Amino acid sequence: MAKLKYLIEVEHNEALLDCFVTAILAGECQISRHDPHPLRLATGEQFLRSSVIDYFLKTQTFALELYIEFFEQLRVFDQDHYEDGYLLGEWIEQVLNQKYIVAEDTDNQWGYPQNKPLKPDLVITEQDQPFLSFMCYVAICHMKYGASYASVTANEYFNIAEKLGSKRWAEIKQSGSGQIDPAITHIQDHDIQAQANDALATIAITANHHSLTTYQKSLSFINRLLKTDFPKSFSINFQIAHPKVLAIENLPDCGQQHLFAGAVQYPELHPLILEYIALSQHQHHWYSNLEGEDCAMPSTFAVFALCLVDQAYFPVLRSYLKNVDDGHQSIHQHFSLAFLQRYGVTADSAPLVMQLILSMQEHPPHPEFIQYFKTTAALNLLFVEKQHLQDDYRWGYVLYSLFGRKYESAQMQHHFEPEAWAIYSQLLDPLLD
Repeated sequence: MAKLKYLIEVEHNEALLDCFVTAILAGECQISRHDPHPLRLATGEQFLRSSVIDYFLKTQTFALELYIEFFEQLRVFDQDHYEDGYLLGEWIEQVLNQKYIVAEDTDNQWGYPQNKPLKPDLVITEQDQPFLSFMCYVAICHMKYGASYASVTANEYFNIAEKLGSKRWAEIKQSGSGQIDPAITHIQDHDIQAQANDALATIAITANHHSLTTYQKSLSFINRLLKTDFPKSFSINFQIAHPKVLAIENLPDCGQQHLFAGAVQYPELHPLILEYIALSQHQHHWYSNLEGEDCAMPSTFAVFALCLVDQAYFPVLRSYLKNVDDGHQSIHQHFSLAFLQRYGVTADSAPLVMQLILSMQEHPPHPEFIQYFKTTAALNLLFVEKQHLQDDYRWGYVLYSLFGRKYESAQMQHHFEPEAWAIYSQLLDPLLD
């Protein structure tokens, strides 16, 4: 077994670990770019990050400013990987169990602390506020820098903080983390009233009327937010009288749709929409106000809106479909029919139809699809796309999505003219090795 280039064990390495803690607080530590990203001193010694954090938590008496400074320095050192949540979560739960909540049987690891009863006769004093503030700090880090699912833990911490009467939580609920300039998080004029909370990952805009100026201000407000460390998973609540909707059936009724359905009508705003797409589109992140079958990667409605306006935006759709989490998102299935209705099957659109079908686990067939693929021209284009696939399973999946579950049946013949049926029959042939 190859010798590790970094240390792991705390025992007998306490003096070196003290050097790591000092270096971190001084902003002089480095992070190795090689997995598992150990910490490195200027003198070359390397130590597993989790061991250093564990040592810090066990040896440093809790003080709010000290703990925030330590973990902020770690975060700044390694902005590509927020990895501190697990150990901090164990420490926070230990403190909660010791001081605030009734701990369950140690064999039962299920159930969130927020659902456990508070200790009898618990009295919260000023001395408790620093810990509650730190728990809120960790929650904000989860929201801003963690994976999308880290918001579950963040909201758990916020709920506990509220239950325990945290003053910091009251501030966060009202004004967010306080780390973003209020001039960026708030707007109020005769066109819009807009407010954002970075700690809760919420954006709320009320527009007073439909106009280029209204939508320009709304988009600019959001884009300025996304240029900060605003969370990558977030919600948009856009309210306006007589909201616009996209020409796509079965989309959820939500602020994102109303915003981009309205804004896309102004060509002057298309650059702002493109900027929004570039700023917001992050794989494995989501609009937090949409769930289940409606879950959508940020930028989804903006991409739909632009691509139904002009095929000049086909590259935007192509890039979007490469980033979509095909294991968890399926909302773009509703876009497929609208796309075909807008552009039909052409040499430019056919590859994108294929991408739409293959960008989710199972794209359901639609009875109208066959109307667009029953001509010889469309079938020939489909034959070209067939050559780009590597296996019969995926090709069979494409045929199922476009022509329905009976795509291999002779009953399909009545849909086609003789020449088209001959081409369709070739589409059923196995792929060549």
